Amino acid sequence: MPAEVVSMITLAHSFYQQTLRKMSNPYSKLVSLVEGLEGDFSAFYEKSNKAAGTRVRKGMQELKGIAQDIRVDVQSKKNA
Repeated sequence: MPAEVVSMITLAHSFYQQTLRKMSNPYSKLVSLVEGLEGDFSAFYEKSNKAAGTRVRKGMQELKGIAQDIRVDVQSKKNA
């Protein structure tokens, strides 16, 4: 995995870990998903494992869905 990607993921993880502790359920879903994909990212970018690339794409799609659910929840609570 490129060092820039690892650095960005680590930075984002640290930031969100500090600021979103109150959102333990949705946040924990995001964290566990990202952490779960670490091996697949490594296998795809370092070893060119195509099956791992498929798993990364699937995981990123799931991440997108979780992010959208969180956005909708935040918006509804903000407007309440």
